[in-house]
Amino acid sequence: MNSNIVASLWFDHRARQAVDFYLDVFPDSAETHLARYPEQGLPAFQEDFAGDILEIGFRIDDFEFTAINAGPEFTINPSISFMLNFDPSRDANAREHLDATWSRLIDEGSALMDLGSYD
Repeated sequence: MNSNIVASLWFDHRARQAVDFYLDVFPDSAETHLARYPEQGLPAFQEDFAGDILEIGFRIDDFEFTAINAGPEFTINPSISFMLNFDPSRDANAREHLDATWSRLIDEGSALMDLGSYD
């Protein structure tokens, strides 16, 4: 099932690094497209991006994302979350996969909600 809404994630000059990290963490993931800034004709505030990556499309399972490679105007914040479902009825090793994914995502990060069971 393809999503009708594509989640857009803004990165301050680090879209390539972020996408490479996500593709390494999530096994059923792939880059879907890449667009670059034009070499010429950019406004002054974007001139340092000439020829650089503008956006990278990628998917994790069937959920689509785009990583926008831009400046510091916006920063990552907890205003939106994505939930991963490790379903033991579909994956006999769901708990191991959950723990491995959590370990990769929390490394050098911080949890806004601890891994656990919730009502």
